[in-house]
Amino acid sequence: MTQLLSAPSDIASWDWYVDVESGEVLNSATSLALSISRVLDRQSLMELSEIRVSWHRYGQGPIGFRSLVSLRGIQGLNAEVMTERIMSSQPAGYPDTHAGQIELLGSGYWINANGERKREEQLVDVSLLVTPDDISVALGVRHDIWMWFDFSGRPHEKIYNSNKPRLSEALKEISEVLKTETIPGDPTYFATPEEDGIAIPDTFPNGLGRDEIHML
Repeated sequence: MTQLLSAPSDIASWDWYVDVESGEVLNSATSLALSISRVLDRQSLMELSEIRVSWHRYGQGPIGFRSLVSLRGIQGLNAEVMTERIMSSQPAGYPDTHAGQIELLGSGYWINANGERKREEQLVDVSLLVTPDDISVALGVRHDIWMWFDFSGRPHEKIYNSNKPRLSEALKEISEVLKTETIPGDPTYFATPEEDGIAIPDTFPNGLGRDEIHML
């Protein structure tokens, strides 16, 4: 497994908002989580292996407890099974809580300048924030392989052209699966997200971009 340079937080993110029927929130969330994971798996961006669940109280928010739920080796994984595993991980002393946030965990593959696939843990960050009325989905990235310039400001066209299209296709497919539009997040120090990826910034006269290594 390789270790890519990573920013301390997402350099770019995208959001989707889905309305759900009252009383079906967790089942809807696990169904959406599996649909999203299949999209990411098709693009080799994430092979779902675990989920991290943050437990919340209605009207109060997080209580400070999180559960790590393994999905490895489960035959016929579906929304019902995932829901059962989530509920079985609920803190015993807090029966009045609900699964307020679900994070998808797993490794994916990026492609280097030689066309070689390299495995990386948590290549993309995906979470679902669950409320009684809707589910907000967020996808974020922390590495420079999605950008025209690397973190030091050098263009890396081969890496960009091998990885950015996969991210673009995943964003498009997630929007289709969720039946709602993709909303790019706010610009960060590192990048400006667009609906299909990250905007190519202005190039300095010397052909380089901004050196951002000191911010890692």
